[in-house]
Amino acid sequence: MKHYLNLITDLENDLTNLENQQKNLLVQTELAVKSCKQTLSELQKWVEKNGFDSINEEMEFFKSVKPKVVAKLIYYIEYFNIQSKRPKGVKKKLQLKYLNTQIIKMQEYYNLNMEFYYYYLKDDTSLDRQYFFRTKQKSPPKHRDLSLLHRP
Repeated sequence: MKHYLNLITDLENDLTNLENQQKNLLVQTELAVKSCKQTLSELQKWVEKNGFDSINEEMEFFKSVKPKVVAKLIYYIEYFNIQSKRPKGVKKKLQLKYLNTQIIKMQEYYNLNMEFYYYYLKDDTSLDRQYFFRTKQKSPPKHRDLSLLHRP
């Protein structure tokens, strides 16, 4: 498990360095997305090569480790998409309307995944095998389309 934590620490250091060094927020965000994707790829390769020592370790990985990286990836993707499509050179009222529309979309996503979100908040473990053990048939939470960084 220590190897996973080292990868996450490295990612967090990379993201901090990007924030300090790259002043263009869209470039910074695009580089952050690439860094998150690279970390996820490294995690996947490590898991494929080494597997897990136990069912509990596997469930812990998919419940606690991987979501830390995926959460950062989703954050940076959403930030990039919102900021890159934000109307430029228009009145504040139109920009606020755009941002409010984006907030509504995020709220709809949250509402679709509320049960899963509360499962995490309660620190529940009763469904861990269903949600976080790969050999079980499960219905994963609905995810927003992450086919990101499309430039018009």
